[in-house]
Amino acid sequence: MALYLKAAEILEQSEGKLGSVKNLVYNSKYKQNVKQLYALVCGVLKHSTVLEDVVSKSRLLKDDKKLKPQMAKGLKCGGHWKLLMRRNHGQLNSIVARMKVSRHLSNNQDLLSSFQGAIPRYCRVNVLRTSVCDVVDYFKRQSHNYLGKARSVKDLERLKNHEFLTDLHLPEVLAFAHGTDFHDHELYRCGNIILQDKASCLPAFLLAPTPGAHVMDCCAAPGNKTSMLNRHCGQTDENKVSPDRLAALNRFQYLALRHALSFPRAQRVVYSTCSLHLKENEEVVQDALKHYENSFRLVDPLPGWPHRGEGTFPGAALCLRASPHSDLTIGFFLAVFEKVEQTMYSFYDERSFNTEMRNSTVNEHASNTLFPSVLRKINGAVSFVYFTNRYFTCSDTRN
Repeated sequence: MALYLKAAEILEQSEGKLGSVKNLVYNSKYKQNVKQLYALVCGVLKHSTVLEDVVSKSRLLKDDKKLKPQMAKGLKCGGHWKLLMRRNHGQLNSIVARMKVSRHLSNNQDLLSSFQGAIPRYCRVNVLRTSVCDVVDYFKRQSHNYLGKARSVKDLERLKNHEFLTDLHLPEVLAFAHGTDFHDHELYRCGNIILQDKASCLPAFLLAPTPGAHVMDCCAAPGNKTSMLNRHCGQTDENKVSPDRLAALNRFQYLALRHALSFPRAQRVVYSTCSLHLKENEEVVQDALKHYENSFRLVDPLPGWPHRGEGTFPGAALCLRASPHSDLTIGFFLAVFEKVEQTMYSFYDERSFNTEMRNSTVNEHASNTLFPSVLRKINGAVSFVYFTNRYFTCSDTRN
């Protein structure tokens, strides 16, 4: 019984963004089988959507007011709740059966897959330590079947266990079947591969700094994109949206992007978020373009990418979007600004910028000394900035 109570506690902490699942589990002081606890929590999170659907359609939470949703999702049996599960056993099986019929499915595994969206397990080869060829050869020696370079998203959808591909857009990214676990894999433990979603790799890839460029990482965590840039230098959120917070994020991200574009020697700026909201994406880009209409233009960084920005302004089609449903990645947005040759514009005054930031509602958690060198993480919004004499990237790390 203690196992399920502790799992429910960790799930609640995870939903409250109090830490990573792994840290929460291993810092929980659970003295029994920690690996079993970790497996249970990960299993619940992996199948959370279908479990929530089943729990909401059942009487579990109605029959026992003390039973929390997190507990219901991880519960098998034990103590008082064992009787509760027995009483509702027939109802739960009936709910699952109806769900399979409605989706024209025959078994439980297919039902789970239909909820997950089957996003592949992406891993990026850390070319600071090894090469793509060496990593591919290593996996092949471990009885993985290498299928070459993907030609379409359909190839990624069809991946089976022990099969893998080189991504069709990013040559350093390998795609494995959904559910493949590398957390205990030797290549992951030694840092030769980094578990990073494909969409999260796009900002550094499309910034494309020239060899030898100096890139300043002013505000990034945990540093996955930074390590990706270094080689050149030497799910859709379904939670309730707060309109006030969204407006505050829009204002802050616009100011951050505007400041990035104000650097006199910046030639190329990548703006990206792990959000699908127009206010954080196309609207920010549109406002920034209006402010610097004679200085910067949008460019198409990846012509073969099919998922484009929503047409709220001319040029939105040059922005890139990514989502679990259409691209088999996390939700993501990206736009690349390029300086128009031989343009002159006044440097954006730092004092004026900080005055605007102090008046911004999103600044409640911010430092009073945002510039010149650092943009700090604020309320999960824009959270890292790169700047050199030529390249500047601002993005977030909520993924």
